[in-house]
Amino acid sequence: MARQAEFIPRFKKEIPGCIVIHKCTSIRHSLSAIRCGADIISLDGFECAGHPGEDDVGNFVLQAVGAKKLTVPYICSGGVTTGKQLAAALALGACGVNVGTAFCITKECIWPDSFKRRVLEANETDTYMSLRPLRNSSRIFKNDTAKQLAEIERANWDNMTFDKVATLMAGRRGRQAERDGDADAGTWAAGQGIGLIDTVLTCQDVMDELIQGAERTIREQLASLMTPKL
Repeated sequence: MARQAEFIPRFKKEIPGCIVIHKCTSIRHSLSAIRCGADIISLDGFECAGHPGEDDVGNFVLQAVGAKKLTVPYICSGGVTTGKQLAAALALGACGVNVGTAFCITKECIWPDSFKRRVLEANETDTYMSLRPLRNSSRIFKNDTAKQLAEIERANWDNMTFDKVATLMAGRRGRQAERDGDADAGTWAAGQGIGLIDTVLTCQDVMDELIQGAERTIREQLASLMTPKL
């Protein structure tokens, strides 16, 4: 956390009113970020796209521990796609949610339609955790490139170096795949929430589902549990 200890105070000094939201994948890192001056924590569970850390703690536990131990507001991140999940995150103690992959599969997103179609066909098991042997885990969509990565990593697990997969994971390769609309030609991040996406919506539709779905869950499903039975 050395860089955070240096930069967070500098940001707050040089930018009046600056609010720092710090991504953390564990409680211990969150506590360090708070000591460095972070105002809000984005608490990322194992389900998230990209880098979820190395502790492999899912949000059902991670967010609940956050409620016990964190002294600043925090946001649940990782796999969040529906209003029911927003309601669950609030119940666990989070003040809100981060939503990434769901917005990538919207009409406004510039992702190629081929990428979006692959997500619609996918389920919650169609991601791959790459770079695990290097302890730099990154959750990506399980396409042909991800399968090649998996083969290399399995074969070299105990003596893995990044140069063995650098060509497959190169950013320029991924950008070219997007330009070509080739969903198998590069790596692209996706969270386990892909298993909940079955329609290409607008951003407004996604927001409405999150808010209205959470309200329905709280007012109808959860409220009914408190109704005394005659």
